[in-house]
Amino acid sequence: MRAGQILDLHAGIVEIQFARGAKAVIEGPARLELMTDNSVRLERGKLSTRVTESSHGFEVQLPLGKVVDSRHGIWRGRWRGRHF
Repeated sequence: MRAGQILDLHAGIVEIQFARGAKAVIEGPARLELMTDNSVRLERGKLSTRVTESSHGFEVQLPLGKVVDSRHGIWRGRWRGRHF
């Protein structure tokens, strides 16, 4: 994938390895945009990342902020009509 490309995953699981070493596992349904070689924007879906020493600063952008250098899962969706 290149910067600006969007992954629109209807179902299933995809693993992406970034050039600087970070890994991301995306579970559909999901929509993810590659912002740079070390950052993504999660519009919806489940995302789990693994950040290495060489990918320090890996960033996941969300509508209300960002997560940097996380090894945790992130879920973006709706609950009771609210986006989170």
